[in-house]
Amino acid sequence: MTRIQQRQYNINLDDKIFKPGNVTYNSFNIAFDIPFSQQEDSLNEDLVQVEYENGYVIDIGWYPEMDPKGSLIIQLIHDHDWNKPVQKTKITEISELYTAVHEMKMKALCATIRKVQPGDENVLAHIQTESWKAAFIKILSPEILDKCTDINKATAMYKQLLAEDFGNGYILTANDKPHCIAYWDAARNKEYAEKAELICIHSLPDNWNRGYGSLMMDHVLCDIKNAGYSDAILWVFRDNTRARAFYESKGFSFTGISNTAFDTEEVLYSIDF
Repeated sequence: MTRIQQRQYNINLDDKIFKPGNVTYNSFNIAFDIPFSQQEDSLNEDLVQVEYENGYVIDIGWYPEMDPKGSLIIQLIHDHDWNKPVQKTKITEISELYTAVHEMKMKALCATIRKVQPGDENVLAHIQTESWKAAFIKILSPEILDKCTDINKATAMYKQLLAEDFGNGYILTANDKPHCIAYWDAARNKEYAEKAELICIHSLPDNWNRGYGSLMMDHVLCDIKNAGYSDAILWVFRDNTRARAFYESKGFSFTGISNTAFDTEEVLYSIDF
């Protein structure tokens, strides 16, 4: 056995990428840049299985088992019907695996994402103001929060942004109901002119911690990368520990830079692609 065969490959899939699914097992340890003939012990049918609400399961396995000429297969199963997968994809490189996981999570969570369009101003304003009321009640003063969650002003703002075709906006729908919004564009501050900026990401509090924000963030970051940016920034209130933990879980890190906004402190986060 060669040294490369003896080493641990450490090409593991973090359970976090499957959230909010329940990972029942995860023994994935396959490297695509190493001959599969040198990884036979890792080529198992039962590599990863994740359970979601509504009877969905994501299953990842190697078929035929321990056969270097086989293939890595990811499939989405519904109601234990293994004979008729909702989706079944053959994976040839690790990036395809992450893409397939994202697509299957969207289906398992009954979610769709589309670009904003004229006429969406009421939906955008509603989600933003309701999100602010829930997320910032202990961060902003009552006076500022009331001012910033004025539904009429928010609706007018979004109507103007849509008319001007500003930025890149998205709406995520869960079970046919709008739930999450996000906007990104080139950084607004000239100091960060070469970077993209995540301007906002908001979701209705009724469905927090169910993975929809993660789906939206994955979609936005992919969009930013496809637009040719190598890094992105965002501003977040220092005291918004929930949001900061979420951004850090998605690969953002605190830059140490801060600013004053809405009579409180906001801090700058960045991510490199």
